[in-house]
Amino acid sequence: MAQIQWAEWAMWWMVGLALLLLVVHDWRGLIAGLAALQAALLAVLWQAWPAALAVTQLIAGWLAGAMLAIGQNLHPAQPALTPAWSERLVRLLAGLLAVALVWATAPMLAAVWPQVPWSARLGGASVALLGLIQAAWSRHPLRLSVGLLTGLSGFLALYAWQQHGLLLTGLLGMFQVLLAWAASYLIHQTLAGEERL
Repeated sequence: MAQIQWAEWAMWWMVGLALLLLVVHDWRGLIAGLAALQAALLAVLWQAWPAALAVTQLIAGWLAGAMLAIGQNLHPAQPALTPAWSERLVRLLAGLLAVALVWATAPMLAAVWPQVPWSARLGGASVALLGLIQAAWSRHPLRLSVGLLTGLSGFLALYAWQQHGLLLTGLLGMFQVLLAWAASYLIHQTLAGEERL
């Protein structure tokens, strides 16, 4: 019982972190938020998967975050334009609207995924939708990849109750790392292009 309650708290912690990632602008904050999101995902996956598979996903997520940080850190710090509070407020309101949309469609989600607990169903769908909003809202490779990795974390929270296969779990972990590797390369190319201007 205590393990289930811990997983529910971790799921709502993931939703809060995904909302926070929408409004954070500093790249260090994005990477730290992504690492905390992966740690909360571990607690959710621990309930559905064996411990080794859950820890494998945590390692893959942290490795992806480290690759993004290395790609961003290869270049000297550049003065970044801080977005206005109105832009952050609009992002936050869009995120809250997305969470409200998931709650409004809760009966339909229960019909589609009856074997998934309600907290993982609503929280996973919310995190996946917030990640897609993050990815759609930016052209910068770092924010785009953080959004895609956030969406993948929400998908994993739902997927864990559907499949327990070692091969598919390994492929999802490898996909996280490859996504971060490609994003790290794009970050490097983008920053190198900005330096040449």
